Amino acid sequence: MNVESNRMLESILESLSKMEYIKSSKIPDIDLYMDQVVGYLSQKLAVFYDTDDDGRSITATMINNYVKQKIIQPPVKKRYSRAAVSSLMVLFCA
Repeated sequence: MNVESNRMLESILESLSKMEYIKSSKIPDIDLYMDQVVGYLSQKLAVFYDTDDDGRSITATMINNYVKQKIIQPPVKKRYSRAAVSSLMVLFCA
């Protein structure tokens, strides 16, 4: 392995060591508004993303696009279900 590959591997291993596993029981059991979903996912999945200038890595636009493509369940009365939040977590970690 060359030096660059070693650095990348070390960076990945460091990120994995910082990762906090999220148990399904820890996902909020109440429906969340968009800003709450974005905040929750950004906090829980921060290890996977570089943040932009606003400190956000996951945006409402990203989530809206998954809804438009019918990849996740649409919100009901502007609130996202626990199942939708779980689906987003899987999508953003993939």
